[in-house]
Amino acid sequence: MNQAPFGRTQRLLTPADFKAVFDRNESRAGNAAFLLLALPNGGDLSRLGLVVGKKSLKRAVDRNRLKRLVREEFRHSQFDIAIDLVFLARSAIKPALAEGFSRQLAAELARVNRRLAEPKGSS
Repeated sequence: MNQAPFGRTQRLLTPADFKAVFDRNESRAGNAAFLLLALPNGGDLSRLGLVVGKKSLKRAVDRNRLKRLVREEFRHSQFDIAIDLVFLARSAIKPALAEGFSRQLAAELARVNRRLAEPKGSS
């Protein structure tokens, strides 16, 4: 079914992994519906962490659908360097799911990639 599986090596697993991205993120992107935080990890693979709380989406089915959409878009994204990425859902996520969410997310992931790929000091 899945051509590109989302395995354990592609996930942020421990609280320390998440804390590192929250504390030392080098790139932020997003809108009223979500926030992306990114940190180069120095490894070979990019990893994804998801924070989707009940305050942003009440129903579990909606939270799970959102996570599936984010994982799928992450799988199809190409990053110039390996990063740890945290996706944070905000309270305005519900209307965004109905109106081209995948397109918005792809644009923000591309923005993160551009910011992290440009050399330090060039602004």
